[in-house]
Amino acid sequence: MNAYEHLIPWEEYEDITPTINQADLLNIQHYIRSAQLSVSLTLGDASKKLVTPKFPENLSQYPFAIQSIGKVFTGILTLLMIQEGVLTKEDLQHPVQLDTVVIKQLPPAVREQLNKVTLYQLMTHKAGLGDYLGKYFQAISTGNIPVIKQVTDFLPFVENKTFPIGKEHYSNVGILLVGLAIEHAYEKKFNKSVSYNDILQQYIIQKVGMPSFSLSKPKNGKYNLEDPVAPHLVGSPAGGYWTTAEDLAKFGQWVYKKSISDSAFKTLINKYGQEFYHSDNQTIVHFGAIPSSSAVLSVSLKT
Repeated sequence: MNAYEHLIPWEEYEDITPTINQADLLNIQHYIRSAQLSVSLTLGDASKKLVTPKFPENLSQYPFAIQSIGKVFTGILTLLMIQEGVLTKEDLQHPVQLDTVVIKQLPPAVREQLNKVTLYQLMTHKAGLGDYLGKYFQAISTGNIPVIKQVTDFLPFVENKTFPIGKEHYSNVGILLVGLAIEHAYEKKFNKSVSYNDILQQYIIQKVGMPSFSLSKPKNGKYNLEDPVAPHLVGSPAGGYWTTAEDLAKFGQWVYKKSISDSAFKTLINKYGQEFYHSDNQTIVHFGAIPSSSAVLSVSLKT
């Protein structure tokens, strides 16, 4: 018998309110033990108290790097900026607007490509840009650990290569530039210089209530001890922030509650959230991974 034959097909879950009982927790604990995993885990229904299992294998009280799940924060912040009038829907369909200081730091091929792509294409990995993590990780692994204080400090690591516009090519550079576009638009709107991370704090982190959220590894942060890169990762619009599983789940609850109380926000997610939102089952899903660890956020906007 196939081990999965007894499971209910995904489409039949649509009208089921998720519940977590003791048997579920025991099964999860058994799986973690048998697979010898080091895990940080929080589960929950958006309308109820979050469940953070207390069994010894669960390390949920410790912050960890969420890797590319940070892209969900950037995507949601972009939609909030539209609601706040910092960006417009029309801005998404026009070439991305960046500070001249940012543009000057980009490689020639990337600067040329940006004349032809829209902000929305950057948001959805269709701008034909590459990565910066390869050079960034290499610098760390060779002991030349970069000092990262602001988003622009990642720009020297951007690859001088491009790909066809309009075709999906997963790009950390693209999402990095979305964050810098938000920073630029905010400065133009309010005539004051504010960092992307301060904007993120103001519009999401403080509203959600995520006390563990940080750019770099806190003293009690957990990571794979065999990975020399992992403890030096610094967060950016493309990912890498450090938080606990419970605070990450709070973010999921907050997005769910806002989507059901604010129809305009839900409409924006439906129309522009393709980087992280799956409209077929109304679920926000994003994975994050480096060679030594991985993370996942999954939030149903139906339940």
